[in-house]
Amino acid sequence: IARTPVHAFLTLLFDVLLSMRDGRCGAKEYARFMLHPYVKNIRGVSDGETARMLCHAIEDALITSGADTVSTAALELDEVMLSRAARLHHGGGSDVDADGLRALLSEIHDQTIRSLEHVATLSEFSYAIIRVLEYIGNRSTARLHRDFRPFAEQIMDAMWRMAHSDAAVLALNGLEDCITIYQHTIAGMVFHFPGTPVGGLQVLGLSETRALRFRRVFILDAQDDVLIARLISAARHV
Repeated sequence: IARTPVHAFLTLLFDVLLSMRDGRCGAKEYARFMLHPYVKNIRGVSDGETARMLCHAIEDALITSGADTVSTAALELDEVMLSRAARLHHGGGSDVDADGLRALLSEIHDQTIRSLEHVATLSEFSYAIIRVLEYIGNRSTARLHRDFRPFAEQIMDAMWRMAHSDAAVLALNGLEDCITIYQHTIAGMVFHFPGTPVGGLQVLGLSETRALRFRRVFILDAQDDVLIARLISAARHV
């Protein structure tokens, strides 16, 4: 599970929260989070392009300003950035205005960053993670990705069990402790893809063999000399 896109999305969200000081978060961390496909493909009121255009307008504004930190509240009041994003929409035939973009940006902040900003217990943290994934599943195109739902459901199930554990009501030393517990929990979780057991000869691609161990490796053909050298070296170490 730690190698899935759902976990990568949550990791970017945690980076934003851990970078926050006095109501401002790291600009780089914030930009990476907003440009994640799950976030920038959240469907707006009019179409699926709204959040994408908004997120790229935010990226341009952050690059132009050169600031190291950013306030989510200030971005929601940035008339220049919102107006620029609205003009991009108008150029594409959309009737979204600055107020509509502000409402969408505020919604994204409320349902993701702000929902975890002030959690005090492991139970609050766990339920907040569940709500974030439910929001992404309902409002983003992530639900159309084949592997989003099973990964998200497994993480949500782990968070539900965490919320009902004996440690759930204990006050921890800030969000850092909650994230650490989450990371330890996810590190031990695996997702088993359905398949049919096979025996004898099986043809696999290079990427499919990366987690397998072999006692003997035969290289029949390859076009890249570097690839050959690396495969031979890997075979000698198995």
